[in-house]
Amino acid sequence: DGVRFKVFSPEVTPGFPGNRITSVFEDSRRELWFGVEGGGAGRLRHGKIAASTKLPDGIGTVTCIAEDASGAMWFGTQTGEVIRYAGGLTRVFDRRDGLPGEPVRGLGADAEGLIWAVTAQWFGTLQNERFERHAWSAPGNHALAARRSGGVWLANGNGLAVLSRDGGQLSQQFPDELSAAAVPTESV
Repeated sequence: DGVRFKVFSPEVTPGFPGNRITSVFEDSRRELWFGVEGGGAGRLRHGKIAASTKLPDGIGTVTCIAEDASGAMWFGTQTGEVIRYAGGLTRVFDRRDGLPGEPVRGLGADAEGLIWAVTAQWFGTLQNERFERHAWSAPGNHALAARRSGGVWLANGNGLAVLSRDGGQLSQQFPDELSAAAVPTESV
């Protein structure tokens, strides 16, 4: 069928940090970043390991990855930290910086420059080097994705919502893209 697969693993790829990959993200330079169980992140550039990023000791498994407009990479962890990696330097955000200490399920950098983070019961944005919690009534957050037009998509136990900061206030909209008229139904 013309499909080829190339396997990257510690056994066949020198410098590959581990077999248990927990997250993947393609950055604006078309480099593939991936989180590794147990902590750390790797990067593939043109099919070769460009770098294995050693995160600070005690940092858990990388669960999600994002990139901001400046090219800084952001990692969320199973142990509840968010790490900014830029220019070879790391900054760890944790409970002291407003995070709840729960596994981070999603990260996103939106078009307005906000960094969003979500856990199962919490979500917030980074404001002045501190995460601000935003009230949310629906438990069971599952995923977050930044929107090119600003704000984020948030998937949780109640479905899918668009969240944005309009004039500094958080607003939630039911996305027009998901209106009953726009979603075709078909039998499987």
